[in-house]
Formats: sequence, structure tokens, C-alpha cells
Amino acid sequence: MRSVNGMPMVGEGLDKLGLRDKDVNFLTNSTMITPLFSNGLSVTVGYGNIIPSDVPNTHKKQTLFRISASSLVSYGLIGIPVPTTSNPFYGQIRPGIPMNVGTFRTIIQTTAPAWQPVK
Repeated sequence: MRSVNGMPMVGEGLDKLGLRDKDVNFLTNSTMITPLFSNGLSVTVGYGNIIPSDVPNTHKKQTLFRISASSLVSYGLIGIPVPTTSNPFYGQIRPGIPMNVGTFRTIIQTTAPAWQPVK
């Protein structure tokens, strides 16, 4: 992700911390979603200090960040692995409690200080 002062840059792009419209199934901000919502912020799942092999090499303008699953809970979010045949390390950050899409967007961005730069 792009970073500003050691924290992820917030916004709605592949290189920013935030939800794009497709990440929330193009739902309006007032639509209620629950922990059963089947989409969210795309992430790579890692364990411990191991960086999965499919994490792309970043260029000078991007930083690899990490957040622990336990940190997400304090924001009302959950991080879950959603492995696919093309990406066994794929995961998503989803709502952990019922909330509307606008709140979900805001909460994702407020996690910025909890993300730690890795490289």
C-alpha cells in the first residue's frame, strides 16, 4: 500500500486502505450487512513472520503492511482466510457485527494506525 508517515494511505484504490464499490458488492452506504456478508477488503493471509510467496514485490512507492486478526476484533471486524485455487493465501476483512456499508467503509479506514509496516 502507499504510506503516509508510516501508516497506510486511506482511499479507494488497490494501493490504499479502503473499500472499493466492488468490495461491498456495489451496495449503498445505508445497506445493512452482517458477519455473513460474503465480501470485504482483500488481504493476504500470513502466519507469524512468514510472508507468503505470492505477495507481489512492491516498488518504491508502496509498503507491505500487516495487522493482527486480534486487532481487527477491537474494531468490530474479522479477518478470515478465503483460499481459492489460484491464491491459497487469499483472505478478506469483513464486518464482525451488523453494520451498514458506510460504517464498514469508515471502520476499515480507522484501522490505519493499527497496521504495521513490514517492508
